[in-house]
Amino acid sequence: MWLQENTLFADRYQLVRLLGRGGFSEVWLAEDRLTGLKVAIKVYAPGTGLDSDGMSVFSKELSLVYNLHHTNLLKPQHFDQCNNRPYLVLPYCEQGSALKLVGQMPEEEAWRFLRDVAAGLEYLHALEPPVIHQDIKPDNVLRDSTGTFMITDFGISTKIRSTLRKSVNQAENSGGTMAYMGPERFSKHPMAIMASDVWALGATLFELLSGDPPFGDLGGVLQQKGAEIPEVTGNYSPELKKAVEACLAKEPWDRPTAHTLREYAETYLSGKKCDWKLFFAPKTDREKNPSGPKKPEREEKKHSDPDKTLPVGKEKIRKSRKGVYIGLAVALIVIGIGAFFLLVPGIDREQQMWENCSTQTDYENYVSVFPQGKYLSEAHQKIDSFSYNNCQTLQDYEHYLATHPLGRYADAASYKIDLLRQSEEERKQKERIAAQKGWIDIKRMEFVNMDSSLMLVGDFGATLYATDIYYLLPQLVYNVLSEEPKTIELDVKLFHPNGELMHGQDSPSGYTYTMSVTTVGQYKQGEQVQLLGWGSKTGGIYTPGRYRWEVWYKGKKLHSTSVELLKKAGEVTYLNVSPTSVSFDGSGGTRTFYVSTDGDSWSVDYLPDWCSVTKSSTSFQLKCESNPTTERTDWFKVNAGDKSVKITVTQKMIENTLSRGTWKSAVKRLMGTGLAKTYTEGDTYKGQLNSSGVRQGMGFYRWKDGDFYAGGWGNGAKDGFGIYLVNTEGSYVSACEDCIYYVGYWKNGKKSGKGTCYDKFGNLIYYGNFSDDKPTETYPMSGYDAYKFECFSYEGGDKYLGETKDGKRSGYGIYLWENGSIWVGNWSEGERNGYGIYISLEGTITTGTWDGNNFTAN
Repeated sequence: MWLQENTLFADRYQLVRLLGRGGFSEVWLAEDRLTGLKVAIKVYAPGTGLDSDGMSVFSKELSLVYNLHHTNLLKPQHFDQCNNRPYLVLPYCEQGSALKLVGQMPEEEAWRFLRDVAAGLEYLHALEPPVIHQDIKPDNVLRDSTGTFMITDFGISTKIRSTLRKSVNQAENSGGTMAYMGPERFSKHPMAIMASDVWALGATLFELLSGDPPFGDLGGVLQQKGAEIPEVTGNYSPELKKAVEACLAKEPWDRPTAHTLREYAETYLSGKKCDWKLFFAPKTDREKNPSGPKKPEREEKKHSDPDKTLPVGKEKIRKSRKGVYIGLAVALIVIGIGAFFLLVPGIDREQQMWENCSTQTDYENYVSVFPQGKYLSEAHQKIDSFSYNNCQTLQDYEHYLATHPLGRYADAASYKIDLLRQSEEERKQKERIAAQKGWIDIKRMEFVNMDSSLMLVGDFGATLYATDIYYLLPQLVYNVLSEEPKTIELDVKLFHPNGELMHGQDSPSGYTYTMSVTTVGQYKQGEQVQLLGWGSKTGGIYTPGRYRWEVWYKGKKLHSTSVELLKKAGEVTYLNVSPTSVSFDGSGGTRTFYVSTDGDSWSVDYLPDWCSVTKSSTSFQLKCESNPTTERTDWFKVNAGDKSVKITVTQKMIENTLSRGTWKSAVKRLMGTGLAKTYTEGDTYKGQLNSSGVRQGMGFYRWKDGDFYAGGWGNGAKDGFGIYLVNTEGSYVSACEDCIYYVGYWKNGKKSGKGTCYDKFGNLIYYGNFSDDKPTETYPMSGYDAYKFECFSYEGGDKYLGETKDGKRSGYGIYLWENGSIWVGNWSEGERNGYGIYISLEGTITTGTWDGNNFTAN
């Protein structure tokens, strides 16, 4: 399981963010979905989990301390396992750990820290059997909302650590962090005792006051070698400094107990005189001052066994003296060798001694004679190599690790110790698993940007912005699972946020790329290797979103992680418009364009003056005017931030085909679709009928000779408003000379009322009143001379036959769609407006009125 933000853990806890990660566990801030409270989730063995035996050991050991309760212990609220990964639910301390206070802790707070931590340790040490924390350090001391310091991670015994260590293929000492481990923890037979927790408390308090641990990262190793306790820096009281010094005493029996420290701190905080000599005086002085605090009886008993870590008793003293004598003899030999080189004139004594070194003893002698020598670093490396190469048994490797905790082979020695402690079958199983994983255990992937010249930009793990990326470079952080170097082929998959696999021309099938990786061997931990950067020299292939990376070995996925590429505030990374070109015929009309962008807003600019736009959030409609005098092409832009898309718009000119008789083919098609009634004389009718089958209402009539009428009917005769078209050459509409196309009123089959006549070219020749088929009154032509009678054919196959004004459908006309549907009625500015009749392809007849975009059926 790879824990990630927003993951629902154990079907209850929503992971918010990672608070910390150690060798065996991860701590996450989470929201309890059941209660809505913030909690801290500590997940052990998050990588591979534990087997059934490991879970049993963990549960049994943790049960010994699970129900402990003390003000200065952070008590778990719940323990369970999820997918073989044990976890604890802990109260969330918003103020965090004491690590935030390193180098800046005021004296008053330091006394409270000493009191609270000592009180917690006193409680743990007083249990039967005592509980040794083993890992007191700033990270493991938290502050609650009241400022109380509380110890966490108690009860993680050596047995639990061993179990967890197997789950992560990691070797350690018996537990703890080296900087806070006392000198007795680095003996030949290291053992954690109550005094070890006191030393760790002193080292922690020293760091909080001075800014660094007392002996750096080496802890008690340096003190074991003879280093003196450094003095606490800063303006702190002698009483506080003495408390730190007492905790850091080299010999465990010279350190105060947690009980003594708690009493000492409470005395100071209560305002009473705090005489450190009464609390921390040497043993001989304490015997002279029986009124001072005494060690708990249990601790005296615990350290009375001469075979344990603490060397007390005559036999131990004699052995110590013997060791001193032997050490003095060796020192005299070394001094003699050094004196020889120092007394011989005329040679570079250090150079000659260095050139004569060939054994481990030779290099150790060199270091003793020339402790500041110019080959000192090389000498230590030689000693380190000899020491490791001479190891054969478990004891040999344990001794190497104790004497070379920071040696170049420390990781390898730790792994060897772990292997030697395992059964042969376990070792073989571990090797099989290591081989399946390509001899590497990937812990995480980190990412960085590379520019066009393939130089790294920033640090691995820094925030990445999509538009800055030229090449996205991943780096693996991994542990080596072999002693010898291995060369392996890794396959890499990179997935776009839309789920598509990213690949190039040379990508292998199913992968983004493949590359060889050579490990360093020696079971090294925390090694790093850079994979190949993926991108483009010109950039621009990455957009904001979450990209998933997968690393595969021989068809098995080793690791998967995601990296989020962000968008800068106000930045626009993409703008898409569809379509990017459009063509209108002469009648104009509207087209819909769809816009997608991550910009906050977008606009339409440089619009041609014969077009208009109506916008919505994700689209716009472009409306084009009708009937240009010539074909025209123009463009406009859609803009969002610094992105723009150019749109081309073209409009053709409508050709009036009336003079070529194209209206006849339109009428023929009109009458040939849907339901039409044919009479014996060869005429045809399509339209409404009364109950007797007589023409009544709206309809179309085509005479055998080709004449055509579309309009109202009554009792079988033309009645109401309609259009009459003459087909016969030399004929006119009734008695109106030159009138080929009539648009107006009829009554009882004759023109009667207002009407308009057009000649064969569609020009207006008469506008007035009719009676009994004859013109009776002419109306003024002013304002009506723009009207014509025309026949238009459109790109899609539609046709219009009727009146127009300034090239637009206006007046009365017939519109025939390509699919056979028909509209006859009033028009204005190119749109239907007023009363008319609609006949569908199936012959369904609907009459009604158009008002703008609304239609009301009668």
